Amino acid sequence: MSQSSMSKKGSNSTKFLLGAIGIVVVAVVAISFTGWPPFQGDASGTIGAAKKYQAEQITNADVSLDSPEIQAILQNDQVQALLKDENFRKAIASEQFRSSLVSMDFRNAMLSEDFRNAIAQETFRNAIATESFRACI
Repeated sequence: MSQSSMSKKGSNSTKFLLGAIGIVVVAVVAISFTGWPPFQGDASGTIGAAKKYQAEQITNADVSLDSPEIQAILQNDQVQALLKDENFRKAIASEQFRSSLVSMDFRNAMLSEDFRNAIAQETFRNAIATESFRACI
């Protein structure tokens, strides 16, 4: 072999060795900055029991009813009977009833002064309290 072919061979192996060392140095620097691969101490996951929020059970002292009028209505025997009536429950659960409540005609009627005056009359209250009115509904 000639001197020039040996120097080329040595030159190539030196370049290869320097390139390999350069790649290793770049890899070590990259790993130190990115933290890859994760070390066992740094690894995290969702293994184990989940920590869920658990609130205390509410008590009677936690619930306050500030409106005695609402309390009186809810404790009224007639209202209780109405709430337990299966026909009434079916009626208020119907799609017709729900769509009536959200209609503009119903809202306008409830907001009208004439309607409020009409239902405030004693004759209206007496009329809806009769047995014949209950039979209609």
